[in-house]
Amino acid sequence: MTAPAKVAAVPSPTPLATAPSPQAKVSSASPVEVNRAADPTYMVANVERDDVLNVRSGPSTEFDVIAELAPDSRGVSIIGACRAGWCPVQHQAASGWVNRMYLARDEPRVSLARLEPEAMPEHGSAAGNWRDPADAPRTCLTSAARALLERIEAKFGPVRLVSTCRPGALIAGTNRLSRHASGNAVDFEAGARKAEIVEWLIANHHEGGTMTYADMNHIHVDIGPHFVSIAGGQHWASWRRP
Repeated sequence: MTAPAKVAAVPSPTPLATAPSPQAKVSSASPVEVNRAADPTYMVANVERDDVLNVRSGPSTEFDVIAELAPDSRGVSIIGACRAGWCPVQHQAASGWVNRMYLARDEPRVSLARLEPEAMPEHGSAAGNWRDPADAPRTCLTSAARALLERIEAKFGPVRLVSTCRPGALIAGTNRLSRHASGNAVDFEAGARKAEIVEWLIANHHEGGTMTYADMNHIHVDIGPHFVSIAGGQHWASWRRP
């Protein structure tokens, strides 16, 4: 019997390399890097001009200070999950943890410090056409204080903020913390609309205080015990009100 002829093994054909289609092109950046590029950046807020924002090695004041950010530093990125009001951030070569109260969205802002009341937008103007001052952001306010501000602006149009969150602020002449310290108070420039806005607040704002200052067009509103204190006029607190 004749032995079967040996058959030489034929190598499998080498797959041809195909050029990726334009749709299949993969970015060299990692998914984390791609997502981070689309994330918003922040600026340092609520820090006095002669002070700094401490960057710490962990999410509380018990951790060491490892860097400092100057007031109004811009381009700060939150690079992870925040914990108990503290966020991990990156700013240039500095990275660590900062208190979220001292960060505001880094958006184009128009300086309003020199705007006169008559130069302010009229009722019905789009609020998006101008921005809050960098040292008085609304982003740090509590949800209740921000909702009150939105009610006022929905009724009377945009207002120029003068003061919002001021950590550690005290009520003048006392050792008691101001509502500004907790993000529960707003001072704003009312201009020619002052009397109209005050009248509306007295009638409609009962979840906190309304106060005006002598010889100023500012109005102070806050969230907390109800009171009204009008410079040179009426004054009452909720427990004394008829």
